[in-house]
Amino acid sequence: MQLGLMHGYGDSSIGVPRRVCVKTVNPRSFYLLVNQLKEKNIPYYIPRDLNEKCRPHDLLIVDGDQLGRVNIDGKMAFSLPSNIDASLADIAVEQIKLLILGIEKQDSLIIGIDIGKKNYGIAVLINYLLVHTEITNREGLFLLIKKYLALNFKEKLIKIGMTPSNMNEALNLAEELNRKFKIKIGLVDEEKTNRIYIETKNGKLEKDENAAYNISVKDPIMLYSATY
Repeated sequence: MQLGLMHGYGDSSIGVPRRVCVKTVNPRSFYLLVNQLKEKNIPYYIPRDLNEKCRPHDLLIVDGDQLGRVNIDGKMAFSLPSNIDASLADIAVEQIKLLILGIEKQDSLIIGIDIGKKNYGIAVLINYLLVHTEITNREGLFLLIKKYLALNFKEKLIKIGMTPSNMNEALNLAEELNRKFKIKIGLVDEEKTNRIYIETKNGKLEKDENAAYNISVKDPIMLYSATY
């Protein structure tokens, strides 16, 4: 579920939601970007011509030599390289989403994981703000972690919920993620976790997503260091 910091996308200082202004002319970049924006429900618009100005507080997307933030006429914009592929476009849109939410400094990443019977509930906190939840399988879990780690946060922590019934699975998952991603892992005692029920503009979270959020805000009882 795309959360928009629980309040809708990027409330600007003048109270008008920020949008993405797409001015990329490279056909491949345009196609991949717009598809990702639609898929993630990120508001965007396409000017009628390149001379038409974007709204002052919106995020301009342009063609460039590399992926990332650029400065155009003293304002922050976002550049897409001509060699962009679907995987890179996915990472780009995650960065774009953070920028229109007003998160310019990517200091802290916490990923909470709830182990379900068949799938995993996931909650992603950036700078301690909830920005994303979903329910996915093992492959999707690993892809999501890889995607967010590519954004180069200063502090990174994965928290896994542990109960008496899933203790072995939680320990095995922690060791596997620690080896694969070289990231600090925390195990959280779910039985001692306060139940906070989250409701967003899109409605209530699914049970496993909500559990993942509760895990993400709870102090771990055991930590694996970032190197294994």
